[in-house]
Amino acid sequence: MAGLERDMMSSPDLKKPIARKAALSAALKALEGGKVREEIAGINMERHDRALALRIAAGSLKRHITLNNLYSAISRKKHVPENIREIFRQAAYQMLFMHVEPAVAIDAAVRLSKLTGPNIARVVNGLLREVSNLKPERRRDNPPFDDLRRSIHLATDEGGPGHLYFSRRLVRRDPRGDIEHTSSLPAHLAWRYYKTLGEEDFWRFVDWANSAPYLTVRVNRLKLPKGEAVPGLFPENAEPLSGEGIPHGVCVLPEAPVEEVPGIISGLLLVQDVTNMLPVEALGIEPGMSVLDLCAAPGGKTIQAAEKLGGQGRLTAVEFIPGRADMLKANLERAGASKVEVVVADAKNLPAEYEGAFDRVIVDVPCSNTGQLSRRPEVRLRVTKESIERLSGEQKAILHSSVRALRPGGKLVYSTCSLEPEENSAVVHTLKDFDILQERLTWPILHTRDGGYFAVLAKKG
Repeated sequence: MAGLERDMMSSPDLKKPIARKAALSAALKALEGGKVREEIAGINMERHDRALALRIAAGSLKRHITLNNLYSAISRKKHVPENIREIFRQAAYQMLFMHVEPAVAIDAAVRLSKLTGPNIARVVNGLLREVSNLKPERRRDNPPFDDLRRSIHLATDEGGPGHLYFSRRLVRRDPRGDIEHTSSLPAHLAWRYYKTLGEEDFWRFVDWANSAPYLTVRVNRLKLPKGEAVPGLFPENAEPLSGEGIPHGVCVLPEAPVEEVPGIISGLLLVQDVTNMLPVEALGIEPGMSVLDLCAAPGGKTIQAAEKLGGQGRLTAVEFIPGRADMLKANLERAGASKVEVVVADAKNLPAEYEGAFDRVIVDVPCSNTGQLSRRPEVRLRVTKESIERLSGEQKAILHSSVRALRPGGKLVYSTCSLEPEENSAVVHTLKDFDILQERLTWPILHTRDGGYFAVLAKKG
């Protein structure tokens, strides 16, 4: 388990109410449609409290399915307000997955419950004592398939790999429901990934999905041209990354809050996951080209393109939502990408003057984000078969619109943060008269990258 998390669990600050109040508030807002990291970032508190609040809120969302099953297994009270259920989930998460002493977690939950209404504290106290009495056994090996209904898989930063084994079942015997329960992934995704990856790689995937993400940063070549070096730019615990398509100067930073990395504050380092770098690296952008970036916010790929152009050529970034366009402008300015033209427009209906006007087009479409399950814990609670189908239709419309902006001989890269074929290859292969020059699906690797897909396309002839 990460050192920071050990510190959080052993520190007396664990008894301070601000982190737990923040975690409860952020998780409830995320369940209603918000993003838990943004919710936590908007609450004024000290760094240590912020880290603890994020750990609890993100953990309870990742383990939402499993903790709901646990609640149902020990309680007959089915119609309970969601805020009470969330107090239960967060306290149970701390007890089972953060190694917090039951007395500490129960005491904090009871205090929160007293702020909610009369007699609630007594109910929460009783439920959590039932959890404490379960006393599951920790086992290093993954459970046999028949035992999934009485097991919970443990991620690396929860004391795994391995699992918790309970003396009684927590869900009814059903293959899809069992694997959903122990992995804390929706059944339609868990079953798909299990069949795609096979048993061994599936549990590695689950480990990634339920572990806290690390921070990946790269050198900003707009402010630090290639060849220049700054002593101490990366923290001592930074792990350099290399491989096909990964640019020079990329590192993973374990346990590194953004505000504590001077290079990020100064703009010399940029936060960007490795998988998100690959599409632009594969596109072959050169100085003097005209480049169009669609669905551009928050701007990671736009900044990459600006670096490749080196101040020579044209770079236009299109974003549909005005507020996100403002965020994009701010991020570009902070990174030193001052020559980018930011346009508010619909990627499905581009201005007429864009037709045939660009050498390169970047199409990073809105998607289900299943390649970011670790980084965005709320995603697993929203993605459905229907939402994937709806997104696929929108992605096809954007892609078919974007190809019209290409000049003869131009190239386009289509990318997502999704692992789903309906959003990836199935969308790309609807295009006619285009050659697929490169196609790559990246499965997540624990602590070093998220998942995602890209394809580089060129007009035939």
